[in-house]
Amino acid sequence: MRAHLVRLNGGRVIIAVERDISAQKRVDEENRLLETQLQRAQKLESLGVLAGGIAHDFNNLLMTMRGALDLALRNLPTDASAREGIMQVQRSARRATDLTSQLLACSGKGRFVVEDIDLNRVIEGMRQLLRSAVPKMIRLQYDLRTELPAIRADATQIQQIVMNLALNGAEAIGDRRGRLSVATRSIAATRPLLRRARLGEDLPEGPYVVLEVTDTGQGMDERTREFLFEPFFTTKFSGRGLGLAAVHGIVCGHHGGITVDTDPLHGTTFAVLLPALEHSVPWDEVHEPESPECDWRSSGVILVVDDEKDVREVVQNMLEWLGFTVLLAAHGGEAVTIFRQHQSSIDCVLLDFTMPEMDGAETYGELRRLECDVPVILSSGFPEQEAVEKFVGAELAGFLQKPYEVPDLVAKLREVLGPRSSG
Repeated sequence: MRAHLVRLNGGRVIIAVERDISAQKRVDEENRLLETQLQRAQKLESLGVLAGGIAHDFNNLLMTMRGALDLALRNLPTDASAREGIMQVQRSARRATDLTSQLLACSGKGRFVVEDIDLNRVIEGMRQLLRSAVPKMIRLQYDLRTELPAIRADATQIQQIVMNLALNGAEAIGDRRGRLSVATRSIAATRPLLRRARLGEDLPEGPYVVLEVTDTGQGMDERTREFLFEPFFTTKFSGRGLGLAAVHGIVCGHHGGITVDTDPLHGTTFAVLLPALEHSVPWDEVHEPESPECDWRSSGVILVVDDEKDVREVVQNMLEWLGFTVLLAAHGGEAVTIFRQHQSSIDCVLLDFTMPEMDGAETYGELRRLECDVPVILSSGFPEQEAVEKFVGAELAGFLQKPYEVPDLVAKLREVLGPRSSG
């Protein structure tokens, strides 16, 4: 309101003007929220790039460690006194691999093996694991709605979401008695709900499957909620602060959203929204993957291309242990030169994705220009989705995620080389 005193015909008159600014205030508030969301997204993206780069470098280091440890165990007699020590280091290296998976998940670039899955079935398969991970004084409850639609997702990554949210809830409860509830349901998500969800602003309205994890812990304050999903943020005295950041990255990779309802007196509920399919998953479609055989041997010539010397050497040792002759190249240019010289005898190429000067995609193009049909297996510390994006239209024979051990290598070589390598 604005008011003015004016003189009119010898008298005085107050002229007041009122303007309704409610719409403008709403627009200003929406702009402020959008700016906050943009800043948060940019910060998370930057931290995600950092986490992804660290994970890639760790995976290269772990490739050398895990490959060498695996071979050492296979070459040692079963009664050797050194076996237990090596196995202990091997277990630690595998846990370190799980940590790099969390780092990749934080960046939204986790390794996904996507299929149609039943969320209820994933959770049912985790009951014993959750009971072992959650302190005994915390009561676990399940409310899994029947006839749940299928979701298109990676079952292992969904398990990681459930486990991280459960552990976060258990930590919020602390040493007290409490209750942790895991629930599922299906909803028709509306625009107001999606707008309230993290990552949900641009998601379409429609059917979603919801995973809810509720704890009776101490809840969160505003500062904690603000930084909740950022990598390396933790309220614990010691910890990595990767659990909820990994959840954020996995949900982002699955085109879902997250809502958080918290009260300092009544605990916290995390709700993960995942796009629902129009069908469910029949029980007879579920099967356990076959374990790869490790006593397989073969022969032939394989060209290994990797810019990391230690990785080249450990892969060479693994392949020679399996019976292959190995040619080594430290970069793409050297690989092309070696291939020209031995083209008629090379049975397969194991090609690194990230290399200086000439990367994996450029090297692959040069090899194909030599009119060769030799199978090429791509290998990387980055997840498959990101690596193969640069190979659109290429006929790669397969992909090996670093770090891998002898059974993983055997499984891929049997798949690619087929019956001729059944020795």
